Amino acid sequence: MPNSNTGAWLPKAKEMMPFWWYFQPSFNCPHEVERVGRFNDGGKWMCGMTVLESMTKEDKCVIYSLGVFDDSSWEKEMIDRTNCQVYAFDASVKGITGDAAGNPNIHFFKYFIGDKDTVDSDGNVWKTLKTVMKENGHEWIDVLKMDIEGNEYAALDAMMGQFNVLPFSQLQLEFHVGDMEDKEQFMGLVKFWERLEDHHLRPFWSELNIVYSHLNKGLGLSEYSFINIAGKHRLLGNA
Repeated sequence: MPNSNTGAWLPKAKEMMPFWWYFQPSFNCPHEVERVGRFNDGGKWMCGMTVLESMTKEDKCVIYSLGVFDDSSWEKEMIDRTNCQVYAFDASVKGITGDAAGNPNIHFFKYFIGDKDTVDSDGNVWKTLKTVMKENGHEWIDVLKMDIEGNEYAALDAMMGQFNVLPFSQLQLEFHVGDMEDKEQFMGLVKFWERLEDHHLRPFWSELNIVYSHLNKGLGLSEYSFINIAGKHRLLGNA
């Protein structure tokens, strides 16, 4: 990965490699890794599905899904295979659709998750992760999935500012970077990545969003999977 102190950069933005070539997963999940969800857009590379599958209802496994839109294949497979409760947040849709609709193990909230508690000019409700965890009585999240159309930067910045230890075992994150047209934008991403590492998140898998790449002829979306090496949780074997 480029270092924010060195400013490593190719001189012309159009000559640079795709951003995700610079941010390679450099950590290993200490369990098996498996892709969950549909084949194209929507699937996630999970660390330790067998760990999640071994948890009983009494273990109170919790999954937060930020951004569901019209695809709940990942959420559906997670509740089919585990005893986890899924909490889904998305103010852009009325509820969970498809095969997962009406499932009692999925709890939908018409909120966006961001960097503050507010209502925007369109009437959409925004809340921080800290706020919704408190409202739901949760202290820890076993899986945090985020696909929130570029708002991941502000939301994660708020989390890193509000928690001494990020309160989740693993993070499934879709990065939205656009065309990455200049050095300033690129170095902003480098510094953001360094903050994630400073808060003990380690990438163990990545996957280019092939649907976006094919339809939009761009390389600005990529999926990343992180494990949190801080705190006490089952993936680390210290819970």
